[in-house]
Amino acid sequence: MPRSRSREVYSEATTRRQVPALFKEIDRAYGWPRGARNADIGGGSWDDATKWLAKKGVENIVYDPGNRSDDENLDALSRIVGGQCDTATVANVLNVIPEAGSRSDIIELAAVSLKEGGIAFFSVHEGHGDMQIDETRDGYQNNARLAEYVPEVERWFEDVRVVGRRIEARRPVAAKARAAKREYGL
Repeated sequence: MPRSRSREVYSEATTRRQVPALFKEIDRAYGWPRGARNADIGGGSWDDATKWLAKKGVENIVYDPGNRSDDENLDALSRIVGGQCDTATVANVLNVIPEAGSRSDIIELAAVSLKEGGIAFFSVHEGHGDMQIDETRDGYQNNARLAEYVPEVERWFEDVRVVGRRIEARRPVAAKARAAKREYGL
């Protein structure tokens, strides 16, 4: 399992049984190509998104240390790390992790999961947008606007854009991605 510090900040209570709005936004904007593989980072304990994508011919691999077993997460890592995915989705995950270093771990995992030409998609719940971290009934809420996460994503990607209510990131930073692959044992 990569870096234990990320595990401690995940909150089981933040998982929702639904297909994330991010997945539907991607479908409207680009469509999900049949035969594609998606790294669903922080995908929660439910398989609703996996089933939804399967109907579109897309394999969805969930990695979520707070909501999946160690065996499930190790299997997921073996199937995504090393550029095995066409897309990576991080839906409403960064906003529930208070530590920037732990958020960076998540963004890094999205970067090392992508094939050449792949796209990582990020969405957040902005809360009240005042950048004051709150403890909530479900865990944490950073209350940061989407644009506030762009510099963090830019550490791992060369091409980062805010498109509507999502961040789209392309071209992982090669040297950092290679170093991360070594850290994951690949």
